[in-house]
Amino acid sequence: MRKDKQTILQIEDAIKKKYGEKAVSSPKENWDEIKEQQYLDEVKRLDEKMSKRGAGTISSQEKLFTKEETKVCEVCNEYSFNKRDDVYLTKFFCCRKCYIQHIEGREEKWPEKRLLLPKK
Repeated sequence: MRKDKQTILQIEDAIKKKYGEKAVSSPKENWDEIKEQQYLDEVKRLDEKMSKRGAGTISSQEKLFTKEETKVCEVCNEYSFNKRDDVYLTKFFCCRKCYIQHIEGREEKWPEKRLLLPKK
């Protein structure tokens, strides 16, 4: 344990020599009530500015994710745990494996053909 502390102190000293005192100082050292209030005011102004533009606020962006997600491939009826399948499930309603087998190269025709594929 003592050796670890020595190593940490040596690394900290090397960083201090190379980049200066600020590189190893705690962020709390330079933060006070005045800076906190300035930060909060800045966030409030930014939020008001975004609201005026119609971009919405951070809290209103949660409403963008109202679409019910499905993780079941409509072609093979398998539930997907794979993150890579999410894009294919959202756009083509099928997993990556079924996309490669049935859709790749025929994306324009897929909405009509989707209902014609046999369910496994």
